[in-house]
Amino acid sequence: MMRGDMIRCPVCGADYPEDRQECPRCYRQRLWDSAYKKDLIKTKCSPRIAVDVNNNYPDTLENASVVALKIQENKSKGVGAFLCGPVGSGKTVTAFYIMMELARLDYVNNNILFHGNELVFATMNDILMAIRNSFSPTAEVKEKDVVSLYSDAKVLLVDDFGLDKVTDWSFQMIYAIINHRYENLLPTIFTSNLTLEEIAEKLCDDRIPSRVFAMTKGSQYHLKGLDKRINKNG
Repeated sequence: MMRGDMIRCPVCGADYPEDRQECPRCYRQRLWDSAYKKDLIKTKCSPRIAVDVNNNYPDTLENASVVALKIQENKSKGVGAFLCGPVGSGKTVTAFYIMMELARLDYVNNNILFHGNELVFATMNDILMAIRNSFSPTAEVKEKDVVSLYSDAKVLLVDDFGLDKVTDWSFQMIYAIINHRYENLLPTIFTSNLTLEEIAEKLCDDRIPSRVFAMTKGSQYHLKGLDKRINKNG
């Protein structure tokens, strides 16, 4: 249907100038499917997780898309997501799908907030190890730059949150990163084998779980089911 100098795309419903040969949104979707999606998987997660992501656990992508849309619609409020559940319940893959869907939505809609290097995915242990390694005299990256990478990422996915042994130093590092993201309304996606109540009990402190609760309010999910690593073939 013609609308002045605009055309309504019959595929996605977006309006675009009639002097364009095709819908820009659909064009970017094709680019995403053919190249950018694969590049994101390759550069943002380990080969093992990449295999699991490409295997498409049943219903994972559909559910993740709903969560990603909620995060995008509330990005000005810094809303993220908290996924907890037993080992092998698909938390990491689901969380990565959420992050990947955020990147797709922004790319297809020609935005840049959630695209490229501003998406960061790491386990809690990876984050702490990266900060420790920055203390070495031969380290190429300074501590403040490592902390900034995780504190300032447009979207941060923290896998295995709350599972590491807690020391005064690690608590302060985790708190500094979480509090910075909380104060600056930066979306964060967490996965954990523990509930927020269990994390608070483990830490003997409510400050971090309280902030995580506020950062993921309305997007907290408990995944259930058999261990997919053991049972994915039946």
